[in-house]
Amino acid sequence: MNIKAILAVIFAFLIGIGGTVAYFYFDKLERAQNAPPIPPAQTEKVAPPQNAALPSPEVKSDDSRIKPIPGATRGAIKSEDLVIGGISVGASIDAVRAAHGEPIATKNKHKWHGRSSATVYEYPALFDLYVTDGVVRAIKLDYPNGIKTSKNISVGSTAEEVIAAYGEPRVRDKDNMVYFVENDPALGLKFEIDHGYVDEILAGVLK
Repeated sequence: MNIKAILAVIFAFLIGIGGTVAYFYFDKLERAQNAPPIPPAQTEKVAPPQNAALPSPEVKSDDSRIKPIPGATRGAIKSEDLVIGGISVGASIDAVRAAHGEPIATKNKHKWHGRSSATVYEYPALFDLYVTDGVVRAIKLDYPNGIKTSKNISVGSTAEEVIAAYGEPRVRDKDNMVYFVENDPALGLKFEIDHGYVDEILAGVLK
């Protein structure tokens, strides 16, 4: 076989391989173009467990303001509500002495609420009585001894318990809740509030 014949055979062989490769390449390309589109992937939604705990809301405490109780009414009190530990405003100091004995100390309070003077009868760990002309004009309770008003409020009661017992006060701020007697705003009940609790009670003359 001469050289020309050999070259012809090699050329024919290369053309055959190239044609085969080209055939498979164009066939693959045609299949890719005619293939149906692939749908987008679907994201499955997973519901939380039925007993999963919800996050707790943030709770902000604020002791600077007394929260009203829904449904509480704003009203005046009566003169018979001015009672602490069984002692009524207007009672005779002699009757108090008969029931509780002699005070530990007495002192004069000059120009007390526009009056010439008042005598303060001190019963430590019980109460203080403000007396003029032999009559109890005011009672102050500032000790957690369990002594209560006529509606069961004592030092240590909550502000909410005060409102539940007496209704909405006429005057209220972060430090005081004040109730006035009907037709006599000089008399009333004042509850001093400290961090939501009663710290002091004054019954009787307020002005």
